Amino acid sequence: MYTIKTRVGYSQLAPNRRLSLTALLDLFQDCGTFHGEDAGLGLSVLNARRQGWLLSRWRLRLLAPLPEVGASVTVETRAYACRMSMLNRRYGLRGEAGALLAEGDALWVLCDKVSQKPLPAASGCESYLELANLPPLEGLPRRLSPAEGPEMPVFPVTAELLDTNCHCNNVRAIGLCTRYLPEGFSFSGFAADYHRQLPAGALVTPQVSAAENSVTVTLSVEKAVCVTAAFLR
Repeated sequence: MYTIKTRVGYSQLAPNRRLSLTALLDLFQDCGTFHGEDAGLGLSVLNARRQGWLLSRWRLRLLAPLPEVGASVTVETRAYACRMSMLNRRYGLRGEAGALLAEGDALWVLCDKVSQKPLPAASGCESYLELANLPPLEGLPRRLSPAEGPEMPVFPVTAELLDTNCHCNNVRAIGLCTRYLPEGFSFSGFAADYHRQLPAGALVTPQVSAAENSVTVTLSVEKAVCVTAAFLR
């Protein structure tokens, strides 16, 4: 298990004055990035190899109210399964007393940054892989169906949304999806599937489907589904 300790900052808060979903996902993603850096497989090494990890899937459960500003938290991760080009990571957020507040699971795919084709990941994971038989997070869907609701106004992928791969950052894409949640909608589960990148300048068409206990948002470019996110009560 790899861990980092930090405190919740004001810029990480949602309107309810607690850590936001996007800030939580940022913490998880940063923890995994630091794990790779400290294991000798950081961004500079991957860039020299023309390689990069692309996110395929997020699954997340909120187990308790997320912390408020100033709270000390521990973020943890383990890379627990590696097959072909895919790497599974489990994440956790613990409060000051050590209780688990949120847990997440992500599937990453190692790709050639030029051809965008998957690469064998096993040879690059030995330094931080912890073999474990971890079950899927309970109460979350294995697969997501794209939203089938009405199309919302189109918007462009602007510069402030981009990451080092020059496409919309994984977490920023989820932030875009949260724009379409009804006011006051609270959720304890979250799932996202990434199918295609959202490149700079692309025109994104959102669609939203609402059910009694969930809201699903899909972001598409030229009718091709790129991201689907589901927020579950």
